[in-house]
Parts: sequence; structure tokens; C-alpha cells
Amino acid sequence: MIKMILRIAAFVSVGLVVVVTVLVLSFSIRLPLHNGTRVASGNECRFLKWERVLNRTQTLSSCGPYSTRVFIYEKTGEIIDPELINREMPCRIKNGLTLPWGIVRYLRHHDLRASVYLFILCDNGYYINWIKNRIDRNDPVIVTLGRSRHYVTVVGYENDEAYVYDPAWFGNNGNAPGNRKLGFHDPLFVGERVRFGITIN
Repeated sequence: MIKMILRIAAFVSVGLVVVVTVLVLSFSIRLPLHNGTRVASGNECRFLKWERVLNRTQTLSSCGPYSTRVFIYEKTGEIIDPELINREMPCRIKNGLTLPWGIVRYLRHHDLRASVYLFILCDNGYYINWIKNRIDRNDPVIVTLGRSRHYVTVVGYENDEAYVYDPAWFGNNGNAPGNRKLGFHDPLFVGERVRFGITIN
């Protein structure tokens, strides 16, 4: 009986390794094995560069391409027509929804070595710190909000608030980047058990 349990455990372990390898190689999916811890030093604040012209409102089912536009701007300074990205974006499904690895493929086409980082077993604190650490490195992070998996780009933070570009949101953040502020502990931000972030490797 014990031998059979050990064989099953070995089989499951090998299966998990194969699945993770396929995900990494085929879809550029990674597990965030570092950058989830940080030492807070009082008032935390970091903003990426921003231009008001980036505050465009998306067309139907185009939050992925519009968020990708902001990501490209943050890394290269280039402002691309979001509808051009919308037309060229690979890996679309029903109603034009964009799969995360489609965004990664598009970013790689623009010489940006991005990956999808999958958060399954991480607590909220780890996820939030990982995002802050990426912003500290001048790397924007594309995340999804809520069950609808609506894409936004995190372009800054101040203490427990994320400054995001939300393609469906009307408004701006004054002199700060993005067009919306969201609490890092808002259920929209951390309410789902499976989360991901798209950023530079």
C-alpha cells in the first residue's frame, strides 16, 4: 500500500513538473519565486512617468491592448495608437477578449522580454509587495481586476493605494500617473484566488 502511494506521489510530481514546463515554454508563464518581500520605511511612494494623452477610454473588449499601450510607453517612451494594437493583438477569444500570453507575445514583438507571473498560493501581502517591487524597478505591471478579468496597468503606488491606468475609467489622477486610484486591499484588486501580473522578466 505504501509503495503504491509513493508511486502515485511520484507520478503526480512528475506530472506537475511537465505541466509547469509546458506553461513556461509555451505561454511564458512563470511563478513569482522572489520579490514578494520588502522592508517598509514609513511613507512609501513611487510613480512612473506619465502623459495625459495616455488617458484614452477603450473601445469594446480592448482593455488588454489599451493597457499594453501604456506598458510600452513606460518602457520605451513610444506612444502607439491603441486601436492599432487592438487590431494586431494575438491570442484573442470570443468577443475579442485578450489572453495574457497574447499581451506577452505582443510585448516581445516590441523587444520587451515580458512574462506572465501566476499567483496561486501567494497571500495578498506577497502579491502587493511583488507589484511594488516591480514599480520600484521602473517596470509597470499589467494586472486584472475582479472576476471579469479586466486589464489595467499599475503605474505607481503610494502607501496602500495603487495608481493605475484603467482603460474603462473616465477621469485622471491630477499630477499623478494613471487615471484611477485603487486600494491595494480592495476586493477588485485582491479578491480573486488566481491572479497574475504581466511585466518584464
